[in-house]
Amino acid sequence: MLSELLSKKTGDDQNTTSSSSEPSTTKYPYTTSVVADGRRKFHTTYENGVEMVEEFDLQTNQLLLRKRRTVSILGEGTWTIEIGGEVKSFNPIHDLIAPSTVNPIFMRKDTSTLFQWRVRNCFYEPNVYKVNIDHEKQEIVISTTNKKYYKRFSIPDMKESPKTKLNDESLSFKLENNTLIISYVKPDLILKKERAKEMELASMKSERPPRDGDVQCPQQ
Repeated sequence: MLSELLSKKTGDDQNTTSSSSEPSTTKYPYTTSVVADGRRKFHTTYENGVEMVEEFDLQTNQLLLRKRRTVSILGEGTWTIEIGGEVKSFNPIHDLIAPSTVNPIFMRKDTSTLFQWRVRNCFYEPNVYKVNIDHEKQEIVISTTNKKYYKRFSIPDMKESPKTKLNDESLSFKLENNTLIISYVKPDLILKKERAKEMELASMKSERPPRDGDVQCPQQ
């Protein structure tokens, strides 16, 4: 009897091992879509565990928010906002300090033809600010002659397209209402990719008119 039980258990263990070793049938990237708050929201998961959330305006198809989260050694990492911003209000119960309302606030908000960034709370004269390209690192650098503000950043969309390189002619900036506005003309290759994505969104909307709370099946 004992030998029969051991034999059965061994067979069960082998079946379990065989089942767990079967490859996943999920196709990556794996995207789900939901309509809420006047936005169509896409959540994409890649095979390496990276997650991306994009939110588009339902009327104009303008990209309002893009953020990514990578997997760290300790598990899920923090979200990094690439486009747009999320307003985080001060909670006196959980937050120890409130952010200053006069510190520069950096955020990206593109147009249909431009990569564009805004730095709010820029109270110095226009000639204090300098914006140029670090061609070696393929980054845009913001600095001030009084050394009060410094920031460098890349354009993830350009890094995903190795054939596109930053050039000085496409970069411009201006200061309006205490806001530094940096613009970079989108290359043709980027515009083609964005148009293709807009067509994909339009086709999804034609299959089923969007409604608040409407959830679509996962796109594979």
